[in-house]
Amino acid sequence: MSSGRASSRACARRIAPVSGTAEVVSGRKVQRLAKMLYFDVEADQDAMATLSTRYLLHGVGWRVDYVGAQGKDPATATETLSLRLSVEVHNNSGKDLEHARVSFEGGQLEDLNLRNGQRRQVDVFRLEGVPVTRRYVYDPALHGTTPRIELEVLNSPHGPLGRPLLPAGKIRIFTQTTDGGPALLGEDVFPATPLGEKAKFTIG
Repeated sequence: MSSGRASSRACARRIAPVSGTAEVVSGRKVQRLAKMLYFDVEADQDAMATLSTRYLLHGVGWRVDYVGAQGKDPATATETLSLRLSVEVHNNSGKDLEHARVSFEGGQLEDLNLRNGQRRQVDVFRLEGVPVTRRYVYDPALHGTTPRIELEVLNSPHGPLGRPLLPAGKIRIFTQTTDGGPALLGEDVFPATPLGEKAKFTIG
């Protein structure tokens, strides 16, 4: 986003910012002429004002991915996850974007440069030692005779996650093989999880 500067006078007058976005007070008029926006504003005295405008840009989207690796707490030997959250942003807006701010369910990505048609993967966080609870769920009506493995993590305000909202997205869980390489255990959809709530997902 960029900002423009304009002079305001005691009487209502019309201004046309060259660039940027503008917040218009309730009751003020906004007019569009060609590619320009005109604002009717009022002020008690002459002054310089910074105008900021915000608008939706079509063609810009995002996708959330989680990757978890099994681990153990060395102190208690309980199961943990190394958890990474990343967001893939794509720009099909028809224009190159510089220093863009992209808002998604889990927060904001700041200062992104994206050429038109470009996709970019951005890490949001990488956390170690996230406590996880494992359950074996036996439900012949849904899963047949093979129990499903259910994992549960708590978005605790006092834990390693502690985020206002963990956004929904695909999650893949890996373990380490005997030769030290990663092996995929399974994948599922990580549910949108507010602060203080639990997220449950299965891995097969």
